[in-house]
Amino acid sequence: MLQHLTDHVTRLEVHLSDQNADKAGPDDIQCKIEVRIKQLKPITVVSKSDKKEVAIDVAMSKIKASLTTTIGKLKKK
Repeated sequence: MLQHLTDHVTRLEVHLSDQNADKAGPDDIQCKIEVRIKQLKPITVVSKSDKKEVAIDVAMSKIKASLTTTIGKLKKK
């Protein structure tokens, strides 16, 4: 999904956590993705859902959009 952006990325971290521990509830699963790009500040996105798959998918869509925009601006310079 992000293969075309790997030349610019120096580090990628994904954190998946259960915000309410043993209690079930809406939006209790959080997916946080942080990407570091050469010579720039890290880009971080967060997604919450009651299902881990949804939280991950939404966070991946957000980070892809952010990276595409950021790297697009770099290429224009």
